[in-house]
Amino acid sequence: MIFYIVLGVISFLVLICIILFIISLNVHKKLFSNRFKSDSRISFYNKEEFGLNSKPIEISMGEVALRGAIYSYPNYKSDSIFVYCHGMWSGIPEYMQDIEFFCKNGYPVLAIEYEGTNDSSGKNIRGLSNSLRCIDKAIDYIESDSKLKDKKIYVAGHSWGGFAASNIVKYHKNIKGIIAISPFISIKNCYKGLLNKALWCLIPFLYLIDLVKCGKYAKSNTIKSLKEFKGNIVILHSKNDRIVKFKYNTLLLMNNKNIKANYIIVDDKNHHPHYSKEALALLNEYEEKLRFLKTEEERTNYMKTVNFHKLGELDYEVLTKALNLLIGD
Repeated sequence: MIFYIVLGVISFLVLICIILFIISLNVHKKLFSNRFKSDSRISFYNKEEFGLNSKPIEISMGEVALRGAIYSYPNYKSDSIFVYCHGMWSGIPEYMQDIEFFCKNGYPVLAIEYEGTNDSSGKNIRGLSNSLRCIDKAIDYIESDSKLKDKKIYVAGHSWGGFAASNIVKYHKNIKGIIAISPFISIKNCYKGLLNKALWCLIPFLYLIDLVKCGKYAKSNTIKSLKEFKGNIVILHSKNDRIVKFKYNTLLLMNNKNIKANYIIVDDKNHHPHYSKEALALLNEYEEKLRFLKTEEERTNYMKTVNFHKLGELDYEVLTKALNLLIGD
């Protein structure tokens, strides 16, 4: 009798796991199974407006070609290079103003589109840890290039890119410093913020899927990655971030005595602590307006009236403070 009860309980638990795994597969597929293409209706900043020089680069990652460029102004600092890591569901166009900030401060900036994004090849964006997987190849490129390998390497990134920036030192010990903006510290902690608590039971399965899709990079955790890092670390985050929850991510770093980092924490900038308050007000207004437009035609017509440059204006005071903390000025 006991045997059949135990067998019944085990069978029930296996069935629950199968159901949760199927749900997780569907969630993961919805999030990561498509390519990303920047919206052509949005007039992003571009390198021509800034007068930036750019040298196209292509990095091989197995069958995938990661494409991007090294951006710079004339007379850049020859001994250093920044690697900029873009966020999710975005690419280089969405972050051109960020790239230009570092160029304006005298640094060449290497930026690539991740797998499945814009000009890079790949069937889809693969998984939550794929940003780190791609940036690993970007650092490999620098270290193997005769003109770049002797430069001091700094890494900066936002959100998905913040995860990559703060974990890349696990694979490259020669990085000098990190600026991570709204970073999640691990796949599991990211999902804690994205999912309702009732759905946290999916997280182990989502992690397992990412591990299969992206390999060892899925195991990365910023607390472990930064534990022995000797370079400067600067973390920017807003306490009211609705996408990467502060309490599940940066707050854990701040409470860990082994992490020696500089923190710039704000209260009211949601997922973009490096944007100006004016830009965020306009961005909120824009997003709210889009929610009430029912058709793509309505959205397209509205987007023609929007000055997108104003929605992406940076808080130069905050970013300059971050850069000074990083470089040690």
